Amino acid sequence: MNLPVLKLKQDVQTRWNSTFDMLKQIVQVKDAVIATVALLRPDLTLNEGDWEVIEEVLPLLSPFYEITVEISAEKNVTLSKIIILCNLLKFFLQKHVSYNTKIVDVQSLLKKGMEERFKDIEKNMLYAECTILDPRFKTRGFKNQRACEMVVQALRNKIGQVQLVQGDTPEAVPTSSDASTSIPSNKNSCIWDEYDQEIQKITRPDNQLAAGIRELDKYLNEEYLNRKEDPLQWWHERRLIYPHVYAYVLKRFCVVATSVPCERVFSATGQVLNERRTLLSSNKVSKLIFLHSNM
Repeated sequence: MNLPVLKLKQDVQTRWNSTFDMLKQIVQVKDAVIATVALLRPDLTLNEGDWEVIEEVLPLLSPFYEITVEISAEKNVTLSKIIILCNLLKFFLQKHVSYNTKIVDVQSLLKKGMEERFKDIEKNMLYAECTILDPRFKTRGFKNQRACEMVVQALRNKIGQVQLVQGDTPEAVPTSSDASTSIPSNKNSCIWDEYDQEIQKITRPDNQLAAGIRELDKYLNEEYLNRKEDPLQWWHERRLIYPHVYAYVLKRFCVVATSVPCERVFSATGQVLNERRTLLSSNKVSKLIFLHSNM
């Protein structure tokens, strides 16, 4: 029938998107399935109404598939997307229109599930902080402005308490512009000494809390980064401009949004420790998996 050779899939309750994969696959070979079932198992024949439900539910599940694939990544920032993606999904479910009662039932169940699981997601400090520290989103991903203001205030206090280690400060790596404009050191006293000391207190205050607050406010007033660009690269380029904020960003951006990377490690372990390699010690297995995951 000039159709792609595909095996039919079944959904698995514990595997994300398996229902979407199952329905999408059967629609791709619909004509072949209808012909084969009619010849071999007429009792399993799907009527036209069944096919309509399958085809109409795919656009409803497609955004969930797209989002779960995106947040299952482990080589880019994922936690900062959760609040925004939850709000986008809720908006999508509200505006999606269907006149099929069965699709409406599915839509209602999805709405209920989103509400139960992610009702107060913007009040979760970990998700909220990571969203604000992502230069692509900052505060515009929030629907609850009160929650956003509380997180920003909490961030000011936390960043102000960050203790920089040697090498994290702007003085550690001078830029070319600094080298060209710096004033030559003079061992003798100069009429400018008092002025230079006052300016240094203003530009680089000894108060860590004040420095952290000023850095965060300056960062929030910067232009937004394009959504498709890399926030890790953006922060790396500005690590000397915002040393306190950057040190805190490292604690947040290393957190992944899902347990998928952990599951991938389990799968890799199953390939290392098999029937022909049962004498490996736990310590040896741990080292092999560590190398496999980090090479």
